[in-house]
Amino acid sequence: QMKDLITDLLHESKSNTLLQDLCVISAETCVKQALDNLESLISHANVDLQVGNLPSIFANAMQISRLFQNLISNAIEYRTLQNPTIKISGKTDGEYSIFSIEDNGKGIPDEKKQSVFEYLTRLHNNPGGHGMGLSICKQIVRRHNGKIWVEDSPLGGCKFTFSLPRAKNKLS
Repeated sequence: QMKDLITDLLHESKSNTLLQDLCVISAETCVKQALDNLESLISHANVDLQVGNLPSIFANAMQISRLFQNLISNAIEYRTLQNPTIKISGKTDGEYSIFSIEDNGKGIPDEKKQSVFEYLTRLHNNPGGHGMGLSICKQIVRRHNGKIWVEDSPLGGCKFTFSLPRAKNKLS
């Protein structure tokens, strides 16, 4: 667990220097990379994963893949044991693209929704977590001039939503 924490801290410190590599990227490609990295976890958890069409964005591909990976792995980690479902969606709204990762898992109490993005915050007694994943997500989104928040999901669990500057030109 300490090794994972140190690795996350290193990723966090490196992400400051990666923002010079911003370009128009496919969010679908970033999600595919995240899903490839989580393939065994997804398979083991027997998750019904639904991915909609996702817009292109102006961002750093490596960081956005990490963002999706952290949010998807949290949804898997805190899933319900019966029919676990994760839905990934996106849309363009003005100057931003809005993405959501929602699940039918354990959820987050209303009074804890703001603190989940703070460093070393763990809401559930999970021996595998170390409280860095969502704070890293927040930093990635902020560095891309976006916002991230959490609310209840219509599926019954959580819905993490974030906005990022949209791509001005579509990728072909």
